Amino acid sequence: MSTNKPKFFKSWRPEQGIFYTCDVALATSAAPTYFEPHLMESIGGDTKGETYKLLDGGTAVNDPSHCLTVEAKKNFGASCKLKIVSLGTGDLNDALPFEGLRRAGILS
Repeated sequence: MSTNKPKFFKSWRPEQGIFYTCDVALATSAAPTYFEPHLMESIGGDTKGETYKLLDGGTAVNDPSHCLTVEAKKNFGASCKLKIVSLGTGDLNDALPFEGLRRAGILS
């Protein structure tokens, strides 16, 4: 939040910091308007003791699987084969009426 840059967590790059998994999960799901930003501290690596104020990754990268694809191809070669599994959050069974949602945004 303070640098306006995304923070990527890479287990193979411990010099960028070592973090508790629960902190990473809370930070990456801290979607504005739903959850508060997450304050966390690096517990190891070159950044040990540094604190980070983080929001949901979707605020910086709309499709994080693209970042994964680029990183995998960089580390394993352009011809590496990937399978990405996307787990949804449920099904939408009923149609959403335009008029009913027209002014349903947070600013309204």
